[in-house]
Amino acid sequence: MTKKLLTLLAVLALAGCATSPVLPEICPQTGFIENADRAPFFDGDKVIVRATIAGFGGDCRFAKQEKGETAKKAEIDLTVPFVARRSAESTQKSIELPYFIAVLSPDEQVLQRQAFRTVLTFNKDGHAEGEESHRVVIPVPAGAPADAYKLAVGFALTPDQLKYNEERK
Repeated sequence: MTKKLLTLLAVLALAGCATSPVLPEICPQTGFIENADRAPFFDGDKVIVRATIAGFGGDCRFAKQEKGETAKKAEIDLTVPFVARRSAESTQKSIELPYFIAVLSPDEQVLQRQAFRTVLTFNKDGHAEGEESHRVVIPVPAGAPADAYKLAVGFALTPDQLKYNEERK
């Protein structure tokens, strides 16, 4: 091989090393706690309101690590939509829905848990909907994968509400 060709191959080989892609971080998983995405509300034995967390949405990014920080920060802007329907017998004008957002470690231990309440107002047809937005920051230790962490959303249910949901899977 000629000297020029060897030089060109060496430059191309080095260029390939310098431009190897940096894989982007994968955001933490988001999901529901089993049987906690629905909430029945009772009057005696009768269900008079049914509420649902109708999914979730949002955006995730990683904050720039400052000098001396040992953890990267996953910042999640989470949107949680709610819908509710009251029974024909109910005269309720609104319903207060207690819910939570929790951060789980890779071994599913609760690292953070925040409780919230939202109030939905029923229209004349007995339907209600609303949406809440939250920013959740998860410190992820250096070298740990952010997607091993989980963000969980659910209603803060009473034992009777949970039992009702479990019986109607």
